[in-house]
Amino acid sequence: MLTPIGPFLAHVGRLLADFLQRAYLAGNPPGDPLALPVDVRRVFPKEAEEVAERLLQEVLGPSYAQLQEQGYIDLPSRLHPGVVYRLRRQQPIEVFRGGRREGYRVCVIPSEALPAADELLVKLLWLQANEAQVLAVGNRIR
Repeated sequence: MLTPIGPFLAHVGRLLADFLQRAYLAGNPPGDPLALPVDVRRVFPKEAEEVAERLLQEVLGPSYAQLQEQGYIDLPSRLHPGVVYRLRRQQPIEVFRGGRREGYRVCVIPSEALPAADELLVKLLWLQANEAQVLAVGNRIR
């Protein structure tokens, strides 16, 4: 179970707002003015990666072990009973309903590169704070 993060959400509200303002939909056609050039797999200085990883570990609490062992964490939907979002590092959000994977994934990518741990954390916090918005603006891909 994920650690309650209400106070933490208030603390990172500005970061989320900035992310949301600069987020764009993946899969835009070439030449689309919304398709910003981005390398989401950019290599960051070791210190930045370590700080991001520590923050992710602190926020996830016991769920961090699942992420390390299985490569993902599951987040139950607050809006849709029986729906679970599976979050992996630098991957689209997988959607499961009744234990079965849906035929689409939800793709949201920051307009600037982030350490993988920070990107995962932003997706987690955004889903927890405003699941409906993630689903509304995310690009559904197969």
